[in-house]
Amino acid sequence: MGEYAIRKSDNERVKIGTCKSMYYLRYEDRGNVQAEAGNVDPVAEADELRFRLPFPDEDHMDIGEYPPFRGVKLVGFEPLEEFAENPGILQFRDEKFGLMANVKCRHGMELPKGNDDVKFFWHGKDPNMFNLVFVRPSDEGMRGIVACRSCNKMFWQPLRDLLPYVLDEELKERLEQYE
Repeated sequence: MGEYAIRKSDNERVKIGTCKSMYYLRYEDRGNVQAEAGNVDPVAEADELRFRLPFPDEDHMDIGEYPPFRGVKLVGFEPLEEFAENPGILQFRDEKFGLMANVKCRHGMELPKGNDDVKFFWHGKDPNMFNLVFVRPSDEGMRGIVACRSCNKMFWQPLRDLLPYVLDEELKERLEQYE
């Protein structure tokens, strides 16, 4: 379900996100929109929402006009053990025969279990399996929402714990302002 608001700068109705994910609204811009009836209120409900990262190359864009959703790779990030204990799902499809398979994604931390019909192995495994994709305020401080780059399953950690793994210095400086 799309979430809409009125952009205060020009009174335009804009899409700010879907359900609790504010794909088109940065945390610092939540006060620059007026919630529409029946939609989330990004000011009153901020601690229930996930906000877009403040990418510097998007500064010239208006709220609601950002390009498709994106995150930033966390280089060298070591996930918590509980990430592997909460697998996601990868779906593979063979277009020739119509065969489909669902496989547990353990987020690059371990291989799925195989059997006589299916074998799993690494082929050029990427050690950087996670992206920082959203920020979310909480009583304990700003949270970083982390997603597996393969299955997109999301987890959270304190944002301050994730900042050392953000290599884009300008973005990192902006994120540090949230703390």
